[in-house]
Amino acid sequence: MRRPPNRGKIIPKISTMPRCKTEASAHLEMYKLLVEKQRLQQELETIAQRQIQIDQRLTGIQQEISRLEISLPEPPKNSPQTSPQTPPATHNFKTFLLEY
Repeated sequence: MRRPPNRGKIIPKISTMPRCKTEASAHLEMYKLLVEKQRLQQELETIAQRQIQIDQRLTGIQQEISRLEISLPEPPKNSPQTSPQTPPATHNFKTFLLEY
């Protein structure tokens, strides 16, 4: 699964050349801000939809866990307890370095 990029502070885009203080440059700046605002609002909507999907999936998982816990059989009370398996015995291996 692909990891999402690390998202830090949102930095506004800057122009490489300063613009003259004209009415056209003010309109351009306003347009750029409106486009960024729309993009960020759309991203918030996408995040909200994704949160709903995740919440629904978590609810489904919790219901499935509850269903499986109920269906587990009870262990018999008179049977001897089974001990967990012990790991295999460790062997003493001799290691050496081979140079070629």
